Amino acid sequence: LLARPAGAAVAPVPPLPAEALDALLVQLTKHLPFSVGADKRRIVARYLEALYLVAHARGSISASLAQMFPSVSLFTPALVDYDAWSEDRAPTALPTQILVQEAIARLSIEGRVGRPDARFHPFVAFDPRRDFDAGRPASKSPATDTVPKAAAPPTAASPALEMVRYAIESGGFLGVKLYPPVGFAPLDNLHLRSRLPFAERLDEALSGLYAYCQAAEVPITTHASAANEYGLGLHTLVAPERWRPVLERYPTLRLNFGHFGHDYGVEDRGAPKETATAWIYQAAALIERFPNVYADLSNSPLVYDPVYATRLLALLGDVIARHPKVTRRLMYGSDWWLSRLDPEADTAVEKFRATFARLFDTGGVGDVMGGNALRFLGFLDDAGQPRSGLAAARLRRFYAGAALPPWLPRA
Repeated sequence: LLARPAGAAVAPVPPLPAEALDALLVQLTKHLPFSVGADKRRIVARYLEALYLVAHARGSISASLAQMFPSVSLFTPALVDYDAWSEDRAPTALPTQILVQEAIARLSIEGRVGRPDARFHPFVAFDPRRDFDAGRPASKSPATDTVPKAAAPPTAASPALEMVRYAIESGGFLGVKLYPPVGFAPLDNLHLRSRLPFAERLDEALSGLYAYCQAAEVPITTHASAANEYGLGLHTLVAPERWRPVLERYPTLRLNFGHFGHDYGVEDRGAPKETATAWIYQAAALIERFPNVYADLSNSPLVYDPVYATRLLALLGDVIARHPKVTRRLMYGSDWWLSRLDPEADTAVEKFRATFARLFDTGGVGDVMGGNALRFLGFLDDAGQPRSGLAAARLRRFYAGAALPPWLPRA
């Protein structure tokens, strides 16, 4: 990527030719056990177009993303690490993924990915099982009273936390992505996953990560939807309440509940009502109690389901009445590329903005659509003023004299 000619932009993925799409549809529908009318044909076409898109190079996919959402200036794609929990293996190993995403971030600060004003600063994946499977000792967080040695570029031999450190401290990454539904709890695996011979090691690895992230002001996004569990019952490990022991031990940790639990556990009939299992209320209670806890609404059906959108707004109104801090902690999220499978995916940002205009004033909509994300990342304070903390200082070093984007606080 970085060997491209000086000034050359990364080209987006070319559209799938209509004749190629038609040919694929003809071949595919021959093998389906049901007839395909016009509506189903459009659904199948969306899936084919999404699969075609993600079969391309990451740089071109990033350029397509930038062009698809022209009103978005900061993109934070999240890497995931399933390797240790799956019989499958990513064709591109995680260390290489980190280096590729670093290259995309460096090209973006030169205005060469999709649009001149689009910036890409990802979240790096962390799997607490990775070091155990590799026969390495658990990584410990660097001591806060010393200047730790710079992390080397990642290789297959790199400890998991050292890969995180390189991505955050040298690679232009902004945060860490955790994916507990593969089979681990945020903490207390020794009891919750007692049948795993490495359960204690999971807790050691996670504690090292949390200590580092709290000390270095590194935000964490965790999967917080009941969907995508890797085994029956594993979704219970993902519940926001499972994070309470983490936050009690690391109270200033910057944490985002991806998907805000959707509306899992909320009764379907009548007005919004709290239940013992309603994840959105669990998350909101933690947002209210701890200073740096957030939630995003990625992959929400509200984009294409107006009935759901109305129900969600009523639910959020009830949540905010109980937990007012949520208004400064709720964020737009896309879950792109998976959201490409949804109807009207190209208009998602505008749909979110219009929907939340029914719940918030102009300032509140602006917070949900960007301001709260800048708070989560550590770039704004609660009053909406620039906050020049550790995260901003790291990113300014990464820009190394290049023009800073308007959302990044100056020194």
